[in-house]
Amino acid sequence: MLPQSLLLTVLFLLSGNAHSANQVSFTNQLQLDLQHPFTLEDSQQPPSHFSPSSSYPLPPTPAILKSRPTTVFRPRSLDALHRTRLRSLRHAESELEPLVWDTTEVQGPDVEDLHTITQLARMSGNAYALPGQSNWYEVDRAWNTSFPFGWEESDGFRGHVFLSSDNTTIVLSIKGTTLQGPTSKLDKFNDNLLFSCCCARVDFSWVLRTVCDCYARNFRCDNQCLTDALVQDSLFYSIGIKLVDDLRMIYPAANLWLVGHSLGGALASLLGATYGLPAVAFEPASSSSSSSSAAACSF
Repeated sequence: MLPQSLLLTVLFLLSGNAHSANQVSFTNQLQLDLQHPFTLEDSQQPPSHFSPSSSYPLPPTPAILKSRPTTVFRPRSLDALHRTRLRSLRHAESELEPLVWDTTEVQGPDVEDLHTITQLARMSGNAYALPGQSNWYEVDRAWNTSFPFGWEESDGFRGHVFLSSDNTTIVLSIKGTTLQGPTSKLDKFNDNLLFSCCCARVDFSWVLRTVCDCYARNFRCDNQCLTDALVQDSLFYSIGIKLVDDLRMIYPAANLWLVGHSLGGALASLLGATYGLPAVAFEPASSSSSSSSAAACSF
């Protein structure tokens, strides 16, 4: 595995000439090429960095996706955002000064363009399969290339990074829940912890162990314990935070789009809301918080 500093250097060199922070290209057609799949070294531990998988050379054939101006609400300072998050994680407290959010216009995907939304949907769906498998969707040639994912079986948070030819737009596609497979355990863990009742005893197989350790007596859930469980560094959302930070560091002037299906769509939405980024979610998991929904659950 590459150390983080070397990884970032390699990705920066692969990106070509970086744009200055005040240069943003507003075009309505983007040529995207698959750049890097990301894999987590050990999904059971708080991640230190992501490593790119090896791949065969990709053909230069691009895919044309259309974009349009999109209004988002973006934190004015990422440093302030992370300070607030860390303070909440460590001390369960908010910063004295509230976060300032700005209304910003960026280039987002044109979801009314049939070809664009179809390609984004297929990119999300293909995160579940390898090229040539029965559940692989045929897409533009830039995506429909035999490509070794190179992921370890123990990894949970998976995705592909696509980059426009002029480095102005990135698409991060996030895999959703796999019911049976090497990632299913971590997928279901994040599903239940983020979008369900992690302390519930769903059936007889949950009598001895629940997803989180927040079950209290008298069929109740410890709300503070549940809140703490939702911010663990090993959660997919926390891992996604680190990945988005890396991408924004490498491509500071680029527009970043997030897409995903099911759990991947929910994570794309959460990360989009955190950073003020355009996100497209296909059949996302419930967006209601576990804390607010726990009262309605059956224990």
